[in-house]
Amino acid sequence: MVIAAWTIAWSLSMASLNAPMPAPPAPAWAQQVYASCGLAGALSPEAFEAACSAYQQRRRQWSRDVLTIIDYTLPSTEKRLFVIDLARKVLLYESHVAHGRNSGSLLARSFSNRAGSLMSSLGAYRTAETYQGKHGYSLRLDGLERGLNDRARDRAIVVHAAPYADPAHIGRCGRLGRSQGCPALPPALSSDIIDAISGGSCLFVWGDPSSQTRSCAVPRPEPRPTHISPSSCRGN
Repeated sequence: MVIAAWTIAWSLSMASLNAPMPAPPAPAWAQQVYASCGLAGALSPEAFEAACSAYQQRRRQWSRDVLTIIDYTLPSTEKRLFVIDLARKVLLYESHVAHGRNSGSLLARSFSNRAGSLMSSLGAYRTAETYQGKHGYSLRLDGLERGLNDRARDRAIVVHAAPYADPAHIGRCGRLGRSQGCPALPPALSSDIIDAISGGSCLFVWGDPSSQTRSCAVPRPEPRPTHISPSSCRGN
């Protein structure tokens, strides 16, 4: 009953076209996972609670008790992808992850479900099958939220490895490189993370709350990356 009430309240706030209200306190199980995984100071409570709500709402759709959260309110210089084993209450991975080229530079501020936008998309996804593609071992995603991310498969939004998502890129360019909308991962971790989350788990992408209920965020100034090398960073 507590979980249901919390889920309904949060769903209504997300559906509103007005500024979203803060999420109610998470139920006990979510609070236990957050504490057990040591997420305080790394992943915002707002992102975690929204992800838990999405997971709980679609509980019957998941084949695995693994929850992946991407917090795009954090800059790409920080680790902002978290893979959580909900059954064991263990943080499996914490990693850097790239965002779409047209979503922003250091920070992802704009999001789109449109083909050709080169932007990331927010909301809940179900991880699907793995395959070998132009980026190597990759993972297809099915967006579950109509109008928000349900064109992910048609847009070829997948989890894959990319050199520009490696933390070494930050030292050269002051930020990670950017994808065509995919959550690209460091090559050293990509295969392990894909194996941990593939086959029907929940992946939830959180962004600026003002973008969570609208098609696109209002552009705002963002911090300038440091140590930029135009010759080596152009295009990413």
